[in-house]
Amino acid sequence: MGPTSGSCFVMPNRRFLTFILFLTYLKTDGMELVEVVTLGLVTNATGISMQNLGPTFDLAAAKFRLDHGQNFSLTHNYLVDSQILNCLDLASQASFMLSEWYYKRRTSADVYAFVSPVCLEFAEVNRLLSNWNILMIATAVDDTSLRDKTVTPTALTLSPAPFDSNIGMYTVFLPYFGWTNVVIVFDQSSNGGYHAMVAAMVPLLRERNWQVTLYRVTSKTSMDFTRELKSFQLISRVLLFISHAQPFRQLMIQAKLLGLCTGEYVYIGFTVYKTKSLGDPAIWQYGDENDTLAREAYRSAMIVSPDVSVYALPCWTSIKNLSTGYVTALNLSFPALDPPIPQLSSVMESFLILGQVLEETLRENDSYRSFGGRELAEKLLNRRFDLGFAEVALDEFGQRLIQEELFDMDPATGKFKPALQLQFTRPKTVLKLGEIDWGGPVNSSNAVPLNEPICGYHGNRGPCAGGLSLLSSTEVAALTTVLSAASLCLCAAFYYYHSKKNHLALADVLIAEHEIKRLRADERPI
Repeated sequence: MGPTSGSCFVMPNRRFLTFILFLTYLKTDGMELVEVVTLGLVTNATGISMQNLGPTFDLAAAKFRLDHGQNFSLTHNYLVDSQILNCLDLASQASFMLSEWYYKRRTSADVYAFVSPVCLEFAEVNRLLSNWNILMIATAVDDTSLRDKTVTPTALTLSPAPFDSNIGMYTVFLPYFGWTNVVIVFDQSSNGGYHAMVAAMVPLLRERNWQVTLYRVTSKTSMDFTRELKSFQLISRVLLFISHAQPFRQLMIQAKLLGLCTGEYVYIGFTVYKTKSLGDPAIWQYGDENDTLAREAYRSAMIVSPDVSVYALPCWTSIKNLSTGYVTALNLSFPALDPPIPQLSSVMESFLILGQVLEETLRENDSYRSFGGRELAEKLLNRRFDLGFAEVALDEFGQRLIQEELFDMDPATGKFKPALQLQFTRPKTVLKLGEIDWGGPVNSSNAVPLNEPICGYHGNRGPCAGGLSLLSSTEVAALTTVLSAASLCLCAAFYYYHSKKNHLALADVLIAEHEIKRLRADERPI
């Protein structure tokens, strides 16, 4: 679901926005009162901190008031404690903070909605909100419990990195290439989203009969992946690397130095989305002495990454306007380190979709109208929203559908381009977008790397079982081809002479031509 075209307008100035905010405290006859609550924290430890997302929440709420001010009066409240500086502490305090709002601080509204990034507190927040029948929209994270609507009847996610899309891409492209035996190297130093993905992906692949070997590494301690690469060489030809950009580049350089970038091996990098902190695994050029080596190595690399729709922002704002670091709840500005654009986009989308569904509900017959969390959530499931700057699709469980893509490097330009795109058919499929360079030597067949070499992983099976184990599978394949061609020539020659009734034995075919003529002249039997 890529960006879409649409009309654009100029966002009003701050004075006008202040006036709109003032109107939210005035109850007008016929208007429905809406209260949106956002739970968050302020810290440098995570990209979903309010110093990064707060300005976008403010702007999204102001846009809601402009678009729906005739029918709805919006109050937006933040639940932020300046003493909470990490996700673990927020999760431990979430129940108290949310309950205090619900029982002591919430306004007397017609509609309540929880729109928040959510870190580790999903389960506890969902438990409370489902009991209170309040709509829950998580803008940053996904949770496997969403697939059980008896547990999450009011919850959904607009996360730009949903499990079903991320993992779904692997479950489709692996069989597409015939790969059933994979090694996963997981970097425990990576972002929390990578941890959650591996925790969900490994058991799913094993459940579907993939052979999965999992190695855990810690790049903050060491980026020497020699041991993992040597083990990989003996058991697989497909390596899935779950980490950030810099460790992936180190892995590729080391693989090249070990002679494991020959076209027989493939290395799949991954990114939830591209930011300065996570890096871009498709970038091999760091301006150091390893650039030339890295470029060659990256011919054997591919990248799983979301399509461009997750980076879309409406034309009436810009990343500069959303990077002020201002936190309304504390009336303070903080350094905005690197606001993750996909997270900013999902915040905007959440308020736009909420406004659209509330307007739809308002048009319903009074006897059927309900602004309860369960009823609102049902209106959001299994549908697509055209927001002008992007399209957002949700499945029947309330999980966002992102068309993940598999990128491959163009050997001529050194740039990565999409080769496959995830399609949400039933079952899921991939759409071919371009050709793939598998990184083999010049004039090679550019064939898809085999799930298992013809001589096996140790080089001692099939045609190599008779003592050719020192040869690589490529060399064995070439030798087999030559021997097969020679055998065909010999058979053809034998047939030719036999058909002429010369009764020559196979050995005589190898005699020089002038010797055969002399034998014929002498009429000497063979």
